[in-house]
Amino acid sequence: MKKLITLFLSLFIVLTINACSNDDDVLRVGMDLSYPPFETTVEGTQTPEGISVDIARAFGEYLGREVEIVNMNFKTLMPALKADTIDIVIASMSITEDREKSVDFTDPYFYFKIISLVNKDFAVDNNITEDSTIEDLLDISDARFVGLVSQVSTTIPESYGKDVTEAADLGTAVVFVKQGQSDILLMSANPVVDGYNANPDDTIVV
Repeated sequence: MKKLITLFLSLFIVLTINACSNDDDVLRVGMDLSYPPFETTVEGTQTPEGISVDIARAFGEYLGREVEIVNMNFKTLMPALKADTIDIVIASMSITEDREKSVDFTDPYFYFKIISLVNKDFAVDNNITEDSTIEDLLDISDARFVGLVSQVSTTIPESYGKDVTEAADLGTAVVFVKQGQSDILLMSANPVVDGYNANPDDTIVV
């Protein structure tokens, strides 16, 4: 049976209902609780909260099913979905050609702007400022990009022919930029701004 995927959010939410995979009334919703404000936890606890969590619970209420939030690493979400370990993915997941080979998406309803965390020394050496464009960054032939596994921070620069170092998590990617092991991290606003706020002496936001 081909799963039905409903995209709620193009940060994006991938939503799959598999009526045959779960015999009880629990709707197992997979997400990576590392990406506020969409998927995160109440400070100091493991209690899930965020926009995606609210949507998951509202959808469970609509279906008349109890919702279980299953916290897992982002890169394991699609395999878990295909293995019926979870019923739904709601996880700030962008639509890509590769993902569309195995799941169907509905129309997105949320779009986010990609910005960049850039190593400050690299920026100075290449005349990059806060007002530079993504084209300015992509035009630097020897720029070293870092991204997260299977996310747009990797796939976007790769689509422009750039080699990208894949980091296992956001914290590692930010450290790579801070320390100059990589030059640029392309990502949505909140993670980039948080990375800059933690490292204002070593990074800039483009």
